[in-house]
Amino acid sequence: KVEQARFTYKLETGNIAALCHEVVASRQEKASMREVALVEEINLKEKLLRYDKERLGIAIGNIVDNALDYSPKGDRVIFKLNPIGNGVLVSIIDHGIGIPEKARLHLFTKFYRADNAKRVRATGTGLGLYLAKHIIDDHGGKLEIDSREGEGATINITLPDDLGKASIGQGNVASI
Repeated sequence: KVEQARFTYKLETGNIAALCHEVVASRQEKASMREVALVEEINLKEKLLRYDKERLGIAIGNIVDNALDYSPKGDRVIFKLNPIGNGVLVSIIDHGIGIPEKARLHLFTKFYRADNAKRVRATGTGLGLYLAKHIIDDHGGKLEIDSREGEGATINITLPDDLGKASIGQGNVASI
């Protein structure tokens, strides 16, 4: 299911700020082991959206994991959550290896890993961004990456407050 990005979605109303806090908290040990500071800047106490908590947590978590994996020791990854329009903007900012220009066209391709990522970290499936993109798209959101090789990356996830109107519907299987 994971490799094929075929999930059963269970949409429920939940506090997106709490989900984001959980994702960051669950990655603090990894950040500590990598000697990278994971800084949380959540500028909302509560924002109710309809989403699949497990799936959206996987998507956001995959992006945080990448930021931690490809950041140098002693650096920091910043996780931001801000209101935007009627929805929210999640931003994950790192100062790591960045993404080469020629790799940008393939970032959301299943099993793709950029050459510089393979040099820094030999293991990896090339599924993290693929899955994140599809899960976020299925929720009616948007995933954008601004990066230059050697300068890090800023990943922005925009989630509208009308996630319940996304094409996946409760209990349906989204096939990508």
